[in-house]
Order: sequence, then structure tokens, then C-alpha cells
Amino acid sequence: MSLLQNQARAAWLDLLPQSFDTPVYWADADLAATGYPPLIEAVARQRELWARHHASVSAAATAMAAAGDAASAPLQPPTPVRPGLNKKIERK
Repeated sequence: MSLLQNQARAAWLDLLPQSFDTPVYWADADLAATGYPPLIEAVARQRELWARHHASVSAAATAMAAAGDAASAPLQPPTPVRPGLNKKIERK
């Protein structure tokens, strides 16, 4: 990747929020404390959808790596959600 591409990506990343608060990242206890079943069910559906997508992408990456695609590597599972209402985004 060229220096210009890296600078463009860095500028774009700087525009993203540093943290966000959305129910899909809440701890189960915090979500249950809302006492609002439609929200709890919607979050469960969203988490399941994301888990299926992650599994699909991971399987594809693993297959690509097994086929010798040096640019791919098996994906690691997502970091578990931390308890609390605010999930921080950490950039490397």
C-alpha cells in the first residue's frame, strides 16, 4: 500500500467516532434491565446475524489461506463484549 493510500485511509479513520453506545454492544444484564422485549429480541437477532456473517467470512478466509492465498489468513473471533454500556473502539 502506498503512502498516499495510507494517508487517505488515516484521514478516513480519523472521521470515525472514537466510541459509540448502541444496544447490540450492551452486556446482557444491561439489556435485560431495560425490560423491553422488542429491543431484547431485536438485539438477539442482530447478534445472531453478525455471528453467521463472521462464520461465513472466517470459513472463506480459511479456505483461501488453505488454497495458498498469502494475502489471507484465518480471521480471529471478535472480542467479547465488555460489560457496561459503552464499547470503545481501539485503533492500531
